[in-house]
Amino acid sequence: YRNERFKLIPSIVEGNFIVKQAVGSTPAVIGNKLRQPYFKTPKYFELDIDVTSSAVANRVTGLVLGFTKKLIVDMSFLVEGKHGHELPERLFGACRLSFVDMAHAKKLV
Repeated sequence: YRNERFKLIPSIVEGNFIVKQAVGSTPAVIGNKLRQPYFKTPKYFELDIDVTSSAVANRVTGLVLGFTKKLIVDMSFLVEGKHGHELPERLFGACRLSFVDMAHAKKLV
Protein backbone atom coordinates (compact mmCIF):
# COMPACT_ATOMS: atom_id res chain seq x y z
CA TYR A 1 0.00 0.00 0.00
CA ARG A 2 2.64 2.53 1.05
CA ASN A 3 4.83 1.92 -1.99
CA GLU A 4 1.91 2.81 -4.25
CA ARG A 5 1.09 6.17 -2.65
CA PHE A 6 4.13 8.31 -1.75
CA LYS A 7 4.57 10.85 -4.54
CA LEU A 8 7.45 13.25 -5.15
CA ILE A 9 7.28 16.32 -7.38
CA PRO A 10 10.77 17.62 -8.21
CA SER A 11 11.56 20.99 -9.75
CA ILE A 12 14.95 22.41 -10.71
CA VAL A 13 14.35 26.13 -10.12
CA GLU A 14 17.84 27.19 -11.10
CA GLY A 15 20.55 25.12 -12.72
CA ASN A 16 22.12 23.45 -15.70
CA PHE A 17 19.82 22.64 -18.65
CA ILE A 18 21.01 19.01 -18.81
CA VAL A 19 20.20 18.52 -15.12
CA LYS A 20 16.77 20.12 -15.61
CA GLN A 21 16.06 17.70 -18.47
CA ALA A 22 17.34 14.66 -16.54
CA VAL A 23 15.34 15.41 -13.38
CA GLY A 24 12.21 16.83 -15.00
CA SER A 25 9.20 18.02 -13.03
CA THR A 26 6.77 15.15 -13.50
CA PRO A 27 5.16 13.82 -10.31
CA ALA A 28 6.40 10.31 -9.59
CA VAL A 29 5.17 7.56 -7.28
CA ILE A 30 8.60 6.71 -5.90
CA GLY A 31 7.79 3.24 -4.50
CA ASN A 32 7.14 1.89 -7.99
CA LYS A 33 10.81 2.38 -8.89
CA LEU A 34 12.84 2.65 -5.67
CA ARG A 35 13.14 0.74 -2.41
CA GLN A 36 11.52 2.67 0.46
CA PRO A 37 12.25 1.40 3.96
CA TYR A 38 9.83 2.65 6.64
CA PHE A 39 10.37 3.29 10.33
CA LYS A 40 7.51 3.97 12.73
CA THR A 41 7.55 4.97 16.38
CA PRO A 42 4.79 6.39 18.58
CA LYS A 43 6.16 9.89 17.82
CA TYR A 44 6.98 9.81 14.11
CA PHE A 45 6.84 7.97 10.80
CA GLU A 46 9.96 7.98 8.63
CA LEU A 47 10.27 7.00 4.99
CA ASP A 48 13.71 6.70 3.42
CA ILE A 49 14.28 6.61 -0.33
CA ASP A 50 17.11 4.35 -1.52
CA VAL A 51 18.26 5.91 -4.80
CA THR A 52 20.87 3.17 -5.19
CA SER A 53 18.09 0.59 -5.67
CA SER A 54 17.53 1.78 -9.26
CA ALA A 55 20.24 2.07 -11.91
CA VAL A 56 18.40 4.99 -13.57
CA ALA A 57 17.94 6.91 -10.30
CA ASN A 58 21.55 6.22 -9.40
CA ARG A 59 22.74 7.70 -12.73
CA VAL A 60 20.54 10.80 -12.37
CA THR A 61 21.76 11.28 -8.80
CA GLY A 62 25.36 10.93 -9.99
CA LEU A 63 24.75 13.58 -12.66
CA VAL A 64 23.11 15.98 -10.20
CA LEU A 65 25.86 15.57 -7.57
CA GLY A 66 28.35 17.26 -9.88
CA PHE A 67 26.17 20.38 -10.07
CA THR A 68 24.70 20.74 -6.56
CA LYS A 69 26.63 23.94 -5.79
CA LYS A 70 24.89 25.56 -8.77
CA LEU A 71 21.35 24.24 -8.24
CA ILE A 72 18.18 25.32 -6.52
CA VAL A 73 15.86 22.32 -6.20
CA ASP A 74 12.29 22.33 -4.91
CA MET A 75 10.73 19.04 -3.82
CA SER A 76 7.09 18.55 -2.87
CA PHE A 77 5.68 15.47 -1.17
CA LEU A 78 2.16 14.12 -1.13
CA VAL A 79 0.12 10.95 -0.81
CA GLU A 80 -1.48 9.98 -4.11
CA GLY A 81 -5.26 9.97 -4.09
CA LYS A 82 -6.76 6.83 -5.63
CA HIS A 83 -10.44 7.37 -4.78
CA GLY A 84 -12.82 10.32 -5.00
CA HIS A 85 -12.85 10.92 -1.25
CA GLU A 86 -9.02 11.26 -1.33
CA LEU A 87 -9.12 14.03 -3.92
CA PRO A 88 -7.98 16.68 -4.42
CA GLU A 89 -4.47 15.67 -3.40
CA ARG A 90 -2.76 18.00 -0.94
CA LEU A 91 0.91 18.51 -0.20
CA PHE A 92 2.05 17.39 3.23
CA GLY A 93 5.59 18.70 2.85
CA ALA A 94 8.02 20.59 0.68
CA CYS A 95 11.62 21.71 0.81
CA ARG A 96 14.06 23.83 -1.14
CA LEU A 97 17.73 22.89 -1.47
CA SER A 98 19.86 25.88 -2.48
CA PHE A 99 23.44 25.63 -3.70
CA VAL A 100 24.30 22.59 -1.55
CA ASP A 101 28.02 21.91 -1.17
CA MET A 102 28.28 18.12 -1.00
CA ALA A 103 31.87 18.40 0.27
CA HIS A 104 30.31 19.16 3.68
CA ALA A 105 27.91 16.19 3.62
CA LYS A 106 28.33 13.50 6.27
CA LYS A 107 28.28 9.89 5.11
CA LEU A 108 25.50 7.83 6.70
CA VAL A 109 26.56 4.44 7.93
